[in-house]
Amino acid sequence: EESNEFWTYTFLEELAPEFRDIELSYEWLNTTEGAVFRLTIIGRITLFFEKYGL
Repeated sequence: EESNEFWTYTFLEELAPEFRDIELSYEWLNTTEGAVFRLTIIGRITLFFEKYGL
């Protein structure tokens, strides 16, 4: 459980700039802008795993 908490907070810190001025909603995530946002977040997480492993 401590490991999950650590990674959750690490990701939140790493991704904080991406979430600035974003109000998440189901409707927004189904827009083009939301799709780009989702892919950006997935890409950032992938790069993080490649860099630090897990």
